[in-house]
Amino acid sequence: MKRGSGIGSITTFLLASLLLSGCVSSTNITKMPVDTVDAYQQHLNLAMQYIGMNNRDLARIHLVKAEKYFNSSDKVAQSQFYNGYALLYQMELERVLAEKYFRKALDGNAENSTARYNFASFLFNQERFDDALDQILIVTEDLNYQRRPQAFYIAGLLENKREQPDRALRFFIRATELSPLFRPPYIESAKIYMGQQNLVLAKKKLLEHVGLAGPTADNLWLSIRLETHLGNNELARIQGEKLKMLYPDSKEAAQYATALQY
Repeated sequence: MKRGSGIGSITTFLLASLLLSGCVSSTNITKMPVDTVDAYQQHLNLAMQYIGMNNRDLARIHLVKAEKYFNSSDKVAQSQFYNGYALLYQMELERVLAEKYFRKALDGNAENSTARYNFASFLFNQERFDDALDQILIVTEDLNYQRRPQAFYIAGLLENKREQPDRALRFFIRATELSPLFRPPYIESAKIYMGQQNLVLAKKKLLEHVGLAGPTADNLWLSIRLETHLGNNELARIQGEKLKMLYPDSKEAAQYATALQY
């Protein structure tokens, strides 16, 4: 890049000038001290960015570099570091190691809601729904955690898995109270209301989801079933045509095609 080559030229020029003036000696070169806290945080941040990009190799490199500046007496930093390794091992499908490091992160700092949220998500993916719920409910109590609405949403999904729709609904509603623009809880609430045959509230939540997300395969398929239940067969047909046009390869379109055969 031009900028990089410019910096290189300036460096070369400065070194040449010093050599010509005879001012270079070992006593004039001083090594700047490294800010270990800053270096640790920079490498950890880079590792987390690469984990988000699914780049395991670079994530590992920066975790190793972060460890060089690791202060074992700093429990907060220690917890962040172990969370990073837990996510890396999760990505590599090393489930035993991932769980071990999530637990180490929380043993070091029980108030690390980010690590606990990630651990709950990990347990969810392992279909350990009771364990995941125990963890995510602790996260929902952290009033300062920025992903608290998402934590309530996950709690709702977990209660659905545990066949507790009423509790799930309360968590979904709480998520939308905290973050009205957060879309997923609306469609999940609509599904629960429909399962309870509360078609008025089901349609209300469905329309709220459509207003935020636009037409999706999920809300179109739910709309088809809802309008059919309400006796609005023509509107159901129109929604079906829209589903086939916008999402022809979706599982919802396949479900609709199957439903038309009966």
